[in-house]
Amino acid sequence: MAALLAACGGSSGGGERGLAAPGRATDREFIAAMIPHHQGAIAMARVATRRAEHPEIRRLAQSIISAQEREIRELRLVHRDLFGGEPGSARPQLLGLSMSEAGMAHDTAMLETARPFDRAFIDMMIPHHEGAVRMAKVVLKRGSDPRLKRLARDIVRTQTAEIRSMKRWRQQWYGSSATMHEGAPQPKSSPMGGAGAHGGAH
Repeated sequence: MAALLAACGGSSGGGERGLAAPGRATDREFIAAMIPHHQGAIAMARVATRRAEHPEIRRLAQSIISAQEREIRELRLVHRDLFGGEPGSARPQLLGLSMSEAGMAHDTAMLETARPFDRAFIDMMIPHHEGAVRMAKVVLKRGSDPRLKRLARDIVRTQTAEIRSMKRWRQQWYGSSATMHEGAPQPKSSPMGGAGAHGGAH
């Protein structure tokens, strides 16, 4: 909680109104982290619309793009309403999560050449979704804005269901439910961005 209070002193690119409450600080950090997190999922999904081998993955990719583009618009609107200006940089550590726990330490560029593609996509998207669910649960516990809590509930419900589907497909298609998150080698990446990290996003 002390870390969240300390976040109140950072720059968010907007006003500082309402930042004294820990719940409001959580709201701000959640928005700042979830927007690039969603952008990373969209980047991965766009690759899947071109390279996916199974129709299930193509449909999932289209659903991710549609839902998360809509949620990004909502997050930006809430941020302008609560704080003014644009969200600051993602700092999941202020939500009590490491970059890996937040699902923000993957290299989307590897999907361009990965084979079999669908297995690589699943192995990257499952821990990414798990990170979104963790962040959403933080705002449900500590946040203050009802719009963000509603959005967080949607994220938990939707992405938990997608994780279950991806694990089932991996078992059916490749004979194992193991993913990178569960111990397979992680691709080299730059945790806070840089060339190739989520295609420029998280």
